[in-house]
Amino acid sequence: MIKRIVKHGNGRAIALEKPLLDLLKIDEHTDLEISTDGVGLKIYPVSPSDKQFQEAKTRSLKMQAPTIKALSE
Repeated sequence: MIKRIVKHGNGRAIALEKPLLDLLKIDEHTDLEISTDGVGLKIYPVSPSDKQFQEAKTRSLKMQAPTIKALSE
């Protein structure tokens, strides 16, 4: 599949066909993880457990921020 990047507001976008999105169970509410290997892009839907883990990690880091800062000094 070959796609072009198109203008979308002030940004850029890659338009994907609905059958592909349906196959991958992706819609406009799906969080996507985008990474690169330096050559190309990898796009994965974020599973609920991944999202829950990231939220828990963020909460934990916020709670531990004073301790982490104190230890770094």
